[in-house]
Amino acid sequence: DDKKLYLTNLYKKLYPNNRIHFTPDFKTDSKTNKKYDFYNKPWGLKHWLEFSDPPLPDNIIIALLDPDMIFLRPLTTKISGLDNTLPEPRKMKETLIEKVAKGKPVAQLYGLGAPWTNDNHKKFNRGKICGEGSPCL
Repeated sequence: DDKKLYLTNLYKKLYPNNRIHFTPDFKTDSKTNKKYDFYNKPWGLKHWLEFSDPPLPDNIIIALLDPDMIFLRPLTTKISGLDNTLPEPRKMKETLIEKVAKGKPVAQLYGLGAPWTNDNHKKFNRGKICGEGSPCL
């Protein structure tokens, strides 16, 4: 359609080394017929993994990042054996996989919420974390 054509041409100009992939709208649950906007991310990623053009190499590692997240350490495929790995409380460190690989994905526990937007939050203080004059303030 016209919007896809417009975006494809625009992104070719802006990002000539990148490609664009369009997915169907996955907002509506096919079983319940209820709308849930957040289905688009996991199902869109699955669609891209299955229908990427050109196809993705078998040994590729994908990192799905949200722009509102922060890194507390370098991004690596190694998981277990690092002192700064913080597994979810219900998961024992001994059960962590050694390394990200095909069929062995990992995810970060999400739970910070919006405290980073509040400079007076008692547990999360951007001024102390970022330092004075930082762009994060």
